[in-house]
Amino acid sequence: MNGYGHKIGFALLLCLLLLGCAKDPFSVRGAEKPKDEGGTYVTPVDPLIVADNLRFAMIERNIGHYVQIYADSMSYIFDFLLVDRPDPVSGWGATEESRIARNLFETADSITLTWTQTTDRVDRFEDSTAVLYRTYTLTTFTPDADSLASEEFSGEMILHLARNSLDLWWIVRWEDVHANASQLSWADLKSRYL
Repeated sequence: MNGYGHKIGFALLLCLLLLGCAKDPFSVRGAEKPKDEGGTYVTPVDPLIVADNLRFAMIERNIGHYVQIYADSMSYIFDFLLVDRPDPVSGWGATEESRIARNLFETADSITLTWTQTTDRVDRFEDSTAVLYRTYTLTTFTPDADSLASEEFSGEMILHLARNSLDLWWIVRWEDVHANASQLSWADLKSRYL
């Protein structure tokens, strides 16, 4: 065998070694991590844009955009919880909200969120404050053995918004109200990730 044959043999051996080290191209990939960049986000020069940014941050599971929609002093409050929790609370602040969203986004495979303006409740717009009333349905899809389990949450959210020092809008108070006494609300979902 001449030098040329040795080179071909060495090249084949090298290719086989590289293929052996490669990931299995047919393996199932794990859930994506929450995103910090990309996605849909519009500069919130209007209160309604904040609501759109919230919806897209949830659907896209984008933690970077999610934390931009509320003030550092934001409070999240709810009427009650159907989920059993030790030491039940009636709400939390921005730090807890960030942690909850990150944990939820890491766990959920996908999230859908739709809402309409709450019947008989009119949005209020002032010069530097606004209140939005939305009836929502949120569905999470999480891995469950070989399939995805879905769970639905519904209720009314009342978003109190204000202008910040950059003259942009953000949420300063978020209220969550159950649709009825037996239907899980967004607060029940969030409390699992508190």
